[in-house]
Amino acid sequence: DFICVSYLEPEQQSRTLASRADTMAQALCAQCAEKFEVTQPQEHRLFVLVDGRCFQLADEALPHRIKGYLLRSEPKRDFHFVYRPLDGGGDSGNPPFLVVREPNFL
Repeated sequence: DFICVSYLEPEQQSRTLASRADTMAQALCAQCAEKFEVTQPQEHRLFVLVDGRCFQLADEALPHRIKGYLLRSEPKRDFHFVYRPLDGGGDSGNPPFLVVREPNFL
C-alpha cells in the first residue's frame, strides 16, 4: 500500500512511500528519514493533521489503518501525514501534541 508523507509542512516536499498495511509508525519514520535525508532522525516523528488539528502518531500506531479510517469517515476529513521534528515544548509555549495509536482518536 502507499502513503503520502510531507516533510515539515503539509503538501510540501511530499513523497509517496510504499509500505505494508501492518507497518508501524516507527518503521515509517525510518523510511521517511532516509527519503528526506534527515541527519537527526531520532528527533523527528510522524504526525497526522486532521481538519487543522495536529496529532502525533505513537511508535506502534499503524498509519495505513489511520489513513483508511479517515478516508471512510463521514463527513469527509482533510488530512495530511507530516514527518517533522518533535517540538521540545520548551519555550515555545505550545501544549504537547496528543499521541494517538488507534484510528478513532477524533
